[in-house]
Amino acid sequence: MTQFKVTFNRNVKFGKNPYRKGDTVIIHEEQLNVLKDSKVITSNIEELLETPTEQKEIEEMTVPELKEYASEHNVDLTGITKKEDIQEAIQSYLEEINDENH
Repeated sequence: MTQFKVTFNRNVKFGKNPYRKGDTVIIHEEQLNVLKDSKVITSNIEELLETPTEQKEIEEMTVPELKEYASEHNVDLTGITKKEDIQEAIQSYLEEINDENH
């Protein structure tokens, strides 16, 4: 499935997560059409040909990267705005997944 990297042109709630103007997110084509119609993204849309093979460590990610990761993995960030708290929510999610797989 084709993915696109887009930048928000204003503060917006997308899925369960809030984003600020200038934040970027990777989305699927169906989501792209919805965001285009609602006019909340800039015209600078980057089509991603491949999924990145190297995943950054959670501790190394920026806030926009953390929000993107959370969005892609359906991690609920409702009410969470601080980087450390976002990292903690993602770590909890990863531990939960790890526990389910063992």
